[in-house]
Amino acid sequence: MRNKKILLLGIPIIVIFLVTGFYWFQVRPAQIKHDCSWIKEYVGGEPARLAMTEEEVSRSLLLKDCEIPQNINRVNPGAMDKLLIKFFTPEWQVACEKENQRLISVYSKPRTAIPAKLQTRKTTNAEYTFCLHDKGL
Repeated sequence: MRNKKILLLGIPIIVIFLVTGFYWFQVRPAQIKHDCSWIKEYVGGEPARLAMTEEEVSRSLLLKDCEIPQNINRVNPGAMDKLLIKFFTPEWQVACEKENQRLISVYSKPRTAIPAKLQTRKTTNAEYTFCLHDKGL
């Protein structure tokens, strides 16, 4: 009778210890390793933008100043003046004005919102190691 009570209490306790040990040492580490192997991140996405007039674009400081500086010493140029003479050429001015026109044309059209996409990628070794330590392995 006494042995039967010990068996009725002992067997469930042993089973509970075995199941808990199996979960703690086999299932849990496998789940953590799987979760640490991949990272989910949002990629891309742009907010909506209303159309802007040319005046609004110029006020928003998106356009560059394409004027060639007049204070460059061309008679007796120093090192900085030589650099400025080399940089500020008429070709530069034309390219700068073309870029400004491109920006005006881009911002003159409205843009609809582009939603960000959820992307999954494999972790690097450093990220994987950090995640394992963070989760207690």
